[in-house]
Amino acid sequence: DAPSFAQKVAASFGVPLYCPDRDLDVSLKNSLTEDVDWVDKHQRDACAAAYAAYNHNQNKLKNLSARGLDDEMKHLILQGISLSEAKQLLESGKKTVKTGDTLPCEKNSKPKPNPLSDDLRRLKASNKSLRGELESRKKQALKLKKQNRFLKSEMNETLRRDKAVASREKTIESLKRKLRRRRRELNQALALKNLLLDFSEGKIFLVPPYPRVCQGITRISNKIPSDFDYRGIDFVFAGRKKILDQLAEYGVPTARENLLEDAYGVKYIYSEKFRELRKGKERVSLENLVSEYRSRDSNT
Repeated sequence: DAPSFAQKVAASFGVPLYCPDRDLDVSLKNSLTEDVDWVDKHQRDACAAAYAAYNHNQNKLKNLSARGLDDEMKHLILQGISLSEAKQLLESGKKTVKTGDTLPCEKNSKPKPNPLSDDLRRLKASNKSLRGELESRKKQALKLKKQNRFLKSEMNETLRRDKAVASREKTIESLKRKLRRRRRELNQALALKNLLLDFSEGKIFLVPPYPRVCQGITRISNKIPSDFDYRGIDFVFAGRKKILDQLAEYGVPTARENLLEDAYGVKYIYSEKFRELRKGKERVSLENLVSEYRSRDSNT
C-alpha cells in the first residue's frame, strides 16, 4: 500500500495515486534519474517515482495529445473521468471532481513497458560504455605516448653511447697501430744495437751494398756497375751467377748473396761462417794472373 502521507497529498489535489506493485530497485531508480541532478537519495526516489508514473500513463497521454485535447482535459481524464464527462465538467465550469470522487490507489499495477524509454536506457547505457571505453583508450594512448618518449630517450641515449664507443674504438685502434709501429721501431733499434755490439766484438761482418765496402767486403745484387773498382775489395757476395763468373775474372773471391743474414735491411754474416767461406778463396792479384797465363802459354 502507498504511504498514508502520499494518499493525503493525492486526496488534497484530487488526483489518482499511482502505486507500483513492488518497490523500484536501486538500478532502475538510477537509470530513470540519470539526467537529474538530485542531492540525496530521497530526491532520487521522488524523481524516480514521478518518472515511473509518467511511463505508466505515457501511452494514454500520447493518445490524448493525438486527439488535440488540452492539459485540463488530460488532467480530468487521468483522474478516471470519461471524455464526455470531462467535457461536461469543463463546460459547466468545474475543473476538478469532488474529493469523494478521487480514485483509490491503483494496486497491483506496474509501469507499462515503454519501447522508447527502453531504447533510451539502452542508448544511455551504450553511450556510458562508449565513454568509458573512450576514456580507457585515452589513458592507454597517454601511456603509450609516455612509453614512446621513454623509448625514444633510451634510443637516443643508446645512439649517443654507440657514437661515443665508436669514437673511442677508433681512437684505440689508432693508438694500437701507433703502438705496433713503435714496437717495430723498438725491435729494429734493439736488433741494430745487438748487431753493432756483435760487430764491435768481431762476431759478425757487415756486408753493405756496393760502392760501400766494410772490412773489404761488399755485395752486388743484380749487375756490376760500369765504374766497378775491385781494388780494396777482398770478398763480394753476389745475387746472380753471372756476377760470380765476371768477378772470378778479376780474381775476387765470391759467394752467393743468399748466404747472408738480414736484420731490417742490414745484411751481415757470422764471423765463423765467413771464415769457412774464405778457405781456399784467397784473392789472386792481377800480376799473378798475368804471370800464370804467360807460364801456361810458354809451356804450350
